[in-house]
Amino acid sequence: MAGGPIWIEHWSNAREMGAVAAANLLRGPDARHVFASVPTFWSDQYDVKIKSAGLLGLADSYTVVHEDVEKPSLVVEAYRGDELVGAVVFNRNKAIIDYQRQLASALAV
Repeated sequence: MAGGPIWIEHWSNAREMGAVAAANLLRGPDARHVFASVPTFWSDQYDVKIKSAGLLGLADSYTVVHEDVEKPSLVVEAYRGDELVGAVVFNRNKAIIDYQRQLASALAV
């Protein structure tokens, strides 16, 4: 996704990295895994729940795929060229799960 080293300052990334590091310590050199995860974050801002997956800063375009003014909610996809690099959702908590899966499957390739 990023094509090189990145810096992610969220505790969930540290937790995931720690689990991979511990598992790699117990594996032989040929069985170790590279740490590659989908960066995520979430925040509750009063009555707005914000969740994000991927690397939004890599995007060169953004597409609103859902907007509801009655029940304030929003889903935005982030693209670099034709490649999905991230998504952010507002008050659509379950929607982020599909984006995490999509982005994780792209990392596995």
